[in-house]
Amino acid sequence: MHRHIVDRPTEAKDSTRLGQFLKIEAMDKPHPAPRELHRQPQLRSETSRLAAFTKIERGYRA
Repeated sequence: MHRHIVDRPTEAKDSTRLGQFLKIEAMDKPHPAPRELHRQPQLRSETSRLAAFTKIERGYRA
């Protein structure tokens, strides 16, 4: 008794090849996490801002 033509995994070779290609292509792109971290605004409290101004007044440079 033979298997039906649908039962044969004919696309298995193509899907693994495509998967490997997509994996290589994804490795070439940078990860989106650093880009998202860069886009987030830096929150500074008013006290740290005041401290920076007082250091400048005293003559300290960053």
